[in-house]
Amino acid sequence: MLLPEFAYAGMEHAGASFLREDSVLFVAEPGQEDLLRRAQLIFHEAAHQWFGDLVTMRWFDDLWLKEGFASLMAHEAACALLPEIDARIAWHRSKELAYETDATEGTTPVRRPLANLALAKSTYGNVVYHKAPAVLQLAESLLGEQVFREAIRTFLARHAWAVVDWTDLVGALERASERSLREWAGDWILQAGMPCIECVWHTDAAGRIASLALVQTAARPGSDGAAAGWSQRLAVALGSGPRVTRTIEAVSIPGTLRLDDAAGLPAPDWVFANAGDCGYGWFALDARSRVFMLLHLPDIEDGFLRALLWDALWQAVRDAEVAPRAWIDTALRGLRRERDALTVAALLGALQRALRWYVDDAGRDAVQPRVESVLRETMLTQDTAALRIASFRAYASVVRSARGRDDCVALLEGDLAIPQVGLRTADRFRLVRALLALGDGRGETWLDRLAREGGDDARRMALAAAAARPDAASKAAVFARLLDSALPERWVEEAAAAFNVVEHEAATLAHLEPALRSLPRLVRERRIFFVGGQRSAAACAVVERALREAALPDALQRKLLEAHDALARCARIRARFASGDSHGTPAAPAA
Repeated sequence: MLLPEFAYAGMEHAGASFLREDSVLFVAEPGQEDLLRRAQLIFHEAAHQWFGDLVTMRWFDDLWLKEGFASLMAHEAACALLPEIDARIAWHRSKELAYETDATEGTTPVRRPLANLALAKSTYGNVVYHKAPAVLQLAESLLGEQVFREAIRTFLARHAWAVVDWTDLVGALERASERSLREWAGDWILQAGMPCIECVWHTDAAGRIASLALVQTAARPGSDGAAAGWSQRLAVALGSGPRVTRTIEAVSIPGTLRLDDAAGLPAPDWVFANAGDCGYGWFALDARSRVFMLLHLPDIEDGFLRALLWDALWQAVRDAEVAPRAWIDTALRGLRRERDALTVAALLGALQRALRWYVDDAGRDAVQPRVESVLRETMLTQDTAALRIASFRAYASVVRSARGRDDCVALLEGDLAIPQVGLRTADRFRLVRALLALGDGRGETWLDRLAREGGDDARRMALAAAAARPDAASKAAVFARLLDSALPERWVEEAAAAFNVVEHEAATLAHLEPALRSLPRLVRERRIFFVGGQRSAAACAVVERALREAALPDALQRKLLEAHDALARCARIRARFASGDSHGTPAAPAA
C-alpha cells in the first residue's frame, strides 16, 4: 500500500506492507542509488513477513532481531536479483553508517534494554538498521552459509506465530553448528562499540617485510583503549601499485596478532586489513598506505576494493589524519574516472562534507573553482544518466560562483540541459534552494512559480526551500515554525535540512541553545530535530554545556552525544588543517 506523506519509508504489517508513496514513485529523476534503495525497501518489508510478523521479537530491546534480519535479507535479495548493481558496495556503505555511530560515546549495544514503549522510537537508528545485519552476516561467515541458512529456517519454523528474544536465535545457531556461541554473541550483541584494527608492519634492510601484525583496540572515545572481544575473520590485502599481490586470511583477536606468513615477502606499497569487506570495525590505514592512496587510489584496478579503500581514506580524513584539501584533490581525479554509480554517490557525499564542513574558508576559496568545474563537467559529460544525475545534485549543493548561479537559473529555464536527464519537481526545488541560500533574488521568483504550479508535494518542498533564506529574520521565522507541533514530521525534517545550511552557521548559532532546551518536549511529541549546520568550537561548547547541565533521558543524551561527535570532529579538523596545512600529507596532482 502506497501512502502519501507516510512518516516512514516503509512499515510491515501481516499481509500488508505500507510504503511511502514517493519512495516508490519518484518525484526526482532516479539515479542508480535511488533504484537500489527502492528495491531494498521492498525486499526489506517483504522479509518482515517472516521475521517481524510470523515470528516477532518479545520486546523492543530485541528490535535488532527483526530489523537486522530484514536488512540482511534485503542485501541477499539485491545481490541475487539486481546483477546490474554491485550490491556489495551498498552493503559496505550501510556498515559505514553504523561505524559513524559506533565510534561515538552515544553508541549502544545491538540489544538495548528498553524500559517502556514511549522510548521505542529512540531505539531506531544506525545500530539497529546497519550494525545488526552486519553482526548476522558475521555469524554467517563464522558458521558457513549452509549452516546459517538451515539454522534460520529451523528457527522460523520452530517459533512461528510466537515471540522470541536474542537467546532463541543464538540457541538456533548453536544447535545447527554444534558449537558454543555465547561468548561470541555477548561480544557482538551485548557490548557497545566496535574494534579498531590497524596493520602495523616493518621492513628490513633488503626491502622485505620483517613483521606484520593486526593490532586491535576498542574504538570508542573515552575508552581506555583496552581491547574487548570481537573476534572475526579477515582478509588482509598487500598491494603493489594498483594490484593486490597477496591476501592473508586471519582471525582477528584483541591485542596483537602476528601474521607470520607475511615475513620475507617483498615490501608492499600498501596494506589493508579488510579486503573483501568480511569484517566489521574501524579498519585504519597506516601512514605509508595513506600516502600511497592519496597519490594513486583512483588507479586501484578492482572496483569493489577501490570502493573500500575510498572509505578507509575518508575515515582518515574524519580522524584528522589526512588533510581535507589533499583528499579533495584525490577525489576530483577519481570522479573523472570512476564509473560505478554507488561509489560515485559516496564520493560526492564525502566531497560535499569535506568542502563545506571540513575545509576552512581560505581553503574553500582556493579549491571551490576546481570543484565546481569538475562537477559541471561530469554533470554534462559522464557516460550514464545515473552518473550525470549524481553530479548534478552535488553541483547544486556546492555552487557559489556567479557562473554556478547562472547555471542553476539556466537549468530551471531549460536553456541548459543535462543529456538524457529531465528535471522533476524535487530537483527543480533543489536548484531554487541553492539560489535562495546564496541570496540570489532569482530564487524568489522561481520559488513562487513552482509553489503555484504544484500540489501538496510542491507545498512541502516550497516550505523547505524557503527555509534556506540566509537572513536572520527568515531563520527566526523558520525556527519558530519548526517548533510548531502541527507541522507534519516529514515537513519538519526537510525544512530543518534547508534551515541548517552550513554556510549560514552565524545566523543559526543563536537558535542552537533554544533547540537543545526544546528537545525533551519534541521527543514527547515523537519529533527530533537538531541545528546541524554548525562547524565551530563555539557551537561545540553550547552542545557540551547542554550535555553537562540538561537533565536529559539516557536515550536523548546518547542521540546528543552522537551529534556532538560529528560537530567535535569538524571543529578538530578545521583547527588542525587551517589555511591548507597538510601536516605532512602530500598534495595529489591537480585535477
